[in-house]
Amino acid sequence: MEENHEIPDYVNIKIGKNNKLHSVFKKPVPHIITLTKSVIHGWSGDAQKNGRRACTAERFLLNPYRGCTHRCQYPCYTCAFSSFSPYYKLFWEQNIPTVVINFPEVLAHELDNPDLKFAAWGYLSPTTDPFQKPLEPHYELTYKIMKILVERNLGFEFITKNIPGKKVVDLLQDYPYAFAQFTITSNDENFRKIFEPGSAPYEKRFDAMREFHEAGIPVILRYDPVEPLFNDKEEIIKDVFSKAHESGAQHVIFSISDKNSRYWDLYTTNLNRHGYRNLIDQLEKIYVEKQAGELHANLTYREGLIKKALKIAKENGLTFALCMEFIRDLKTKRFIDLNQKYKTSNNCEGIDTQLFRKNAESKWIPIKNCDGNCLYGNCSNFCKIPSLKRCKALKLSDWKKFTKNIQKINNKSSQSKLSTF
Repeated sequence: MEENHEIPDYVNIKIGKNNKLHSVFKKPVPHIITLTKSVIHGWSGDAQKNGRRACTAERFLLNPYRGCTHRCQYPCYTCAFSSFSPYYKLFWEQNIPTVVINFPEVLAHELDNPDLKFAAWGYLSPTTDPFQKPLEPHYELTYKIMKILVERNLGFEFITKNIPGKKVVDLLQDYPYAFAQFTITSNDENFRKIFEPGSAPYEKRFDAMREFHEAGIPVILRYDPVEPLFNDKEEIIKDVFSKAHESGAQHVIFSISDKNSRYWDLYTTNLNRHGYRNLIDQLEKIYVEKQAGELHANLTYREGLIKKALKIAKENGLTFALCMEFIRDLKTKRFIDLNQKYKTSNNCEGIDTQLFRKNAESKWIPIKNCDGNCLYGNCSNFCKIPSLKRCKALKLSDWKKFTKNIQKINNKSSQSKLSTF
């Protein structure tokens, strides 16, 4: 990612055969503004083909920002997306994020569509931090999105390395269908400055976690990604897990960083910049396993660390789950989810993330007896919709079709069965 360069007044974004010139706004940080026609979509990649999905529940993935001022140097999903998204490419090449300014209005319009009567749990945000500063304090897109979801009685979560603030706490206090995930990957501020330079200090994140917990809002620790030779030390994991539990966390999500070829070049460049050239040879011996075009730490290292983290989680009263940790079956070429071996919770997040429906008064309500575990659950109501297990980048049109399918199913069902819907 380029950090020191002259900021242009305009940038050209090419989408397909079309080019569009965007003004670059210099404050509060250099960024561009764009519009979108649709926002609702789900996990991408077809799990039925290769089994590479670990997320137990389908989601409405909500990304009001393209690019992230935290500039994490693992690197993160914004780097991966830069290979096919011009907005993420702009961020990685020129350090200019994009603000999707009409995102809240489009979301409200889609949720209020009369043909949409079936919805997934909202997710803020899978590729960028929804509370990144200074863009979120300036535009408040995440806050507006959360307010729209609260007003419609829909469930959602957020993941952040920043401080959401009292305004968000006040919005979510006493609201039953929301929870907070705080990513805290070390107790060493030097690690943060190397790998998460734009994020909030760790102690401030623990304070924020505690603030949400004391307001009655469920909080979760994300200790991911682990960077081998840096934050994989047992004493660091113990300290972070212990502090998280003291701050109100009941669950931890854990994973080890993976690298594609582009990640690796950026990663090693960053290590060189900070004087860690001597570790690169050791890391090359750890990252020898290839999965779906990415380099993963070898299985012996991963499982050894996962077992230690699981033990520490149990000692601190935390339930435990992994995020996107797989092994490859060499015979079938399919991926096997390690979560099934190590997680101690029903869902990845340790909290039920149920689906929602519109009732006769067109109000969104949670579906009775639904825990949101579409991937591995045995839900008698909705297992007849296999697409919810497959990770097929579902869009608004797909959810409208599901509504029709469910109505047909339930029209043939008994009244007693209808009561569970």
